[in-house]
Amino acid sequence: MTERLPDGCGYEGYEFGATYLDSQCFGGRLYDMDNCDGEGNLYEPGAYIPCPQCNHEQALAGWVEETEEEGYVAYEDGKPCSFPIPIEKLKYPNDYDALKAAWESGWKLAAKEKQAPFVTASAVSETGRRGGREA
Repeated sequence: MTERLPDGCGYEGYEFGATYLDSQCFGGRLYDMDNCDGEGNLYEPGAYIPCPQCNHEQALAGWVEETEEEGYVAYEDGKPCSFPIPIEKLKYPNDYDALKAAWESGWKLAAKEKQAPFVTASAVSETGRRGGREA
């Protein structure tokens, strides 16, 4: 017997990389509509992806984390600090400030780490001090 999925909010999207609607909300989380057996029974998702419509705060938290990582990598790739996505391209424009701040935070963290002098463990043990404080 097949288990019945919990009701969802009706959200459908493109979260799994297809050019057609490939995700659907069931119980506040997204399922990949292509990840099923030969009879169309959906497999349990391998990762928890919150629904951006009915579970927006959790979805935004995940996007912020991803965006911060992208900002970090952008610094490493020599890209400018400016957030590259215009507000009109976002599905949820109210998230722009949070995503922009996350991008800039990741970029600035990378800049700080890459410009900071490298301190080796031997240098710390020789002086007994690190950064002006006792080790």
